[in-house]
Amino acid sequence: MSPKIARMVIKELHVHDTRNQDILSKREKMILSHLEKGLTYKEIAGLLCISPHTVHTHIKNIYEKLQTRSREEALRKAARIGIL
Repeated sequence: MSPKIARMVIKELHVHDTRNQDILSKREKMILSHLEKGLTYKEIAGLLCISPHTVHTHIKNIYEKLQTRSREEALRKAARIGIL
């Protein structure tokens, strides 16, 4: 890889790294942290005074934004990119 291309790749990775914190909303980060603790949708809903359906919608959005398909995968990726 040429030095010019290497610099472009490093620059692109750095830009993605600084944007990782803004991928999820504050509420989505809160729900993700509750998922990390092992809480169910119903328990999260009770803590946040929202319906379980709303929790499900937030989690669906989290999966989409993180490009994941499961709780474990989302938690792993969130930890890896510095959200959790």
